[in-house]
Amino acid sequence: MTLPRLILGGVVLTALAAFVTCSRDRPTPEEQIRSLVTRAELAAEQKDLRALRAFVSERYHDEDDNDRESVMRLLAYHFLRHRFVHVVTTVTSVRVRAPNRAEAVVFAGLASRAGDSFRDALLAHADVYRFDLRLVADTPGDWTVAGAAWRPAEVGDLAE
Repeated sequence: MTLPRLILGGVVLTALAAFVTCSRDRPTPEEQIRSLVTRAELAAEQKDLRALRAFVSERYHDEDDNDRESVMRLLAYHFLRHRFVHVVTTVTSVRVRAPNRAEAVVFAGLASRAGDSFRDALLAHADVYRFDLRLVADTPGDWTVAGAAWRPAEVGDLAE
């Protein structure tokens, strides 16, 4: 093998190794969505409406005819009514339907006192809700909530 071919082969192998390593380091869509839920949980506890707005798609619409602004008003109202907001979430499923569309089921315990786990929220007599989220990624990896249905969780939900 000649020296130029050897060098070219080394460059190609190095580039291929870098590509494989970089693509492995990139979070999967499921990991990105789980991260979004965690960051939204923290923003809610801090009553940070600006941060929460970033997680809601400009095209948000749900079956109750809420749009993005309606959801933000609901959050602001909740924050005004409660001096302290403690949120504990658990994501029970994420289904990526296409590279830019996904669905997730999230349970959120909302309480007026702190707890570190979902179990703590249940023991604190928190209100527990089931959220069925519809998510979109307008740009790769930038997931936002485009729609949601929520209701108080039932015992059967938690057994799933």
